[in-house]
Amino acid sequence: MLCFEIQTAEGEYELWVDRENYIVWKSIYVSPKASGGIGFQTTIIVNLIEAKLNSELEQSLFQFIPPDNAVKVPSLAKK
Repeated sequence: MLCFEIQTAEGEYELWVDRENYIVWKSIYVSPKASGGIGFQTTIIVNLIEAKLNSELEQSLFQFIPPDNAVKVPSLAKK
């Protein structure tokens, strides 16, 4: 198991990663401390208990059915 610590402007991250399968088994996020005023700091901890690798997924998960009133456009870019 490898532990990575990452610090960004959005907070601190700690990731526990399985060396063989690259699965993140545990992640910890700590928000930056507030500067001035009443300060709150958020900590989120996620523990993965079980992971199934290469399991079969239903094809219906990959279907997109647009709503009846949808309109196809060539691009969403502004002109």
